[in-house]
Amino acid sequence: MFSNTRQLSLNYFTNKFFMPLLSLAVAFSLGLVAIGSWNTWQISHSFNLKITPELELQRLSDEIIYLDEVLTMSARMAAATGDLQWENRYRIFEPKLERVIKKTIAIAPEAYAKNAIQTDIANTKLVAMENQAFRLISEQKPAEGLEILFSKEYENQKQIYSEGIQLTTTALQARVKSSLDFYAATLSCSSLFIVTGK
Repeated sequence: MFSNTRQLSLNYFTNKFFMPLLSLAVAFSLGLVAIGSWNTWQISHSFNLKITPELELQRLSDEIIYLDEVLTMSARMAAATGDLQWENRYRIFEPKLERVIKKTIAIAPEAYAKNAIQTDIANTKLVAMENQAFRLISEQKPAEGLEILFSKEYENQKQIYSEGIQLTTTALQARVKSSLDFYAATLSCSSLFIVTGK
């Protein structure tokens, strides 16, 4: 009987002090898991809204450089060979470059704006010289077309354009890196909440 009384006292003590502590610990753990889950959802949402466009910017900047080189090579090959099939290739890729540039500007106008004026002016001059070269080739004057495409003026405009694109690419890469760094830090914080909650 004494043993039963002792057991009842122990049970009473356990229920009175340990159960509220246990309940508090469980509630705290559930709170941390909830915060971690909310944080994870926010990170996922942020990834779709911010990081995905940043990665798209990286791809677009690489595509701008590639398409620009395709256009230059196509114009020079047309002049060097006198074969206007290269002009056809040029005409296929020219609107692609324009679309990629417009898409880049739509996603990151501030990265493009700094160098846009000088880059656009240089691009307009390059296109005009390339079209002049194509006219000369169609008039059976490929040597004169080649002279334009290897002239000092063409090289100067090409350099201005390339520098503008490079500065834009650098700005885009810095923006992508900043967003990825922020995403990684936020993800680490979220992981800490989840681990602590467990």
